[in-house]
Amino acid sequence: MANYELWLDRDDGTRLAEIDDFESLVYNMSLHQVGACSLVLPDGFDETLLAADRRLEVWRQPSGGKLQLERTYFLRGLKDWTDKQGVRRIQITGLDGNYLPSGRIIAYAAGSAQASQTGTVDNIMKEIVRDNLGSDAAAARQVSSTYFSVQANTSEGTTITKAFSWRNVLTVLQDLTETARAAGTTIYFDMTPVTPTVWEFRTRSGQLGQDHTYPNGIGIVLLGLEYGNLEEPTREVDWSDEITYVYCGGQGEGAARAITEVSDTTRLNRSLFGRREAFQDARGEDSANGRTASANARLAEGRPRVKFSGKIVDSEGTKYGLHWRFGDKLSAIYRGQQYDGVVKAVEVKVDSTGKEEIEARLETVE
Repeated sequence: MANYELWLDRDDGTRLAEIDDFESLVYNMSLHQVGACSLVLPDGFDETLLAADRRLEVWRQPSGGKLQLERTYFLRGLKDWTDKQGVRRIQITGLDGNYLPSGRIIAYAAGSAQASQTGTVDNIMKEIVRDNLGSDAAAARQVSSTYFSVQANTSEGTTITKAFSWRNVLTVLQDLTETARAAGTTIYFDMTPVTPTVWEFRTRSGQLGQDHTYPNGIGIVLLGLEYGNLEEPTREVDWSDEITYVYCGGQGEGAARAITEVSDTTRLNRSLFGRREAFQDARGEDSANGRTASANARLAEGRPRVKFSGKIVDSEGTKYGLHWRFGDKLSAIYRGQQYDGVVKAVEVKVDSTGKEEIEARLETVE
């Protein structure tokens, strides 16, 4: 059983009250999505403390571990009802820090430096956030640096050129993650609560959290049916969108257009029908090396997808919050094969006695 501290804050993070009496708490975190929470309070709670964009701090201390900030949620919903027995309750619902970029668009014209960028995927992500929420945004659009910052550039992932004028910021960040994954180096992002009052937009390759994989990770966590800490393991292979040969068009027109061809000969020659072609438009590239890089990125995007997933069982030796957390990278053993995956989603349910139900999913990193 874990211990919880819940605090209700003003929008600026000033604490209003500790919530030590509640009927149920449910909260979740999901990679690259807006996480949510629900808190049911008993009749008698001071409703004057509840208002839009007030914050709920969720602190959790696992058995044998230390108290840590799990997540901070914006109050975005309020429900008041009385059941058949005449018992009245109040429910508040909230959304986590990824709610901030979900409410902004890239408010710049097509062709502008802010709406068309070239660089590594992580640096482009950070510049988009700076331009639309952070220090490079117009004053009326900035979230104060008192409450929000952007991690320094680290130049990870593939180099791309992408245009995204007038699109939703969170949607573009999600698209960029998929672009990076297809090119072979997944870039994860999150609005991470570094303190109860401050979020930082962060990116990271490999995994968002810590690496606990076998054999070189720190504090290795091994999951498996035989260990009693993995349920419903599933392995999938999908060849449906495979590409084995790419024609990449650079600059020029008609017969004079520069064309580079690349292929994966192993996959192409795997069967009589292994040639699966695609065209990559790279008219912005003015060199053979640039066209080759663009073609290889498209070829990588067309690899067959091998996916492993499973439910993590919170158990002795693999306790949530003590041995692993949301966004960490773990190893799973299934039918003699090792799969290294990321904890992609966590949902925690807590009742009034403190009893927890934890649901978490591990998915492979491609």
